[in-house]
Amino acid sequence: MVIVRAVVRAALLSVLLAACAQPRSPACKAICAREAECQQAAEDEKPDEQNAFDEGDCVAACAALERDGKTKPNVEAHWVCVQKAGDDCAKVAECR
Repeated sequence: MVIVRAVVRAALLSVLLAACAQPRSPACKAICAREAECQQAAEDEKPDEQNAFDEGDCVAACAALERDGKTKPNVEAHWVCVQKAGDDCAKVAECR
């Protein structure tokens, strides 16, 4: 029983380390950083309305979509939209 637990723990650890080692795309980092900035600005304007935005979760989800051949064009189009939006958070929100 102890050996089985050790094997399971080792397997779990290797899976977790592999997941942490997934490359993070520069486009996804930039998209999520911009969206986080806009989210923070919105919260600063209306402090009573708090929305949870996790930039790390955003980057992970974006990178997963980017690795999928079917959804990669959507990520690329979203990145172009965010770039065109510039500093206008209303336009960034429209990119969704």
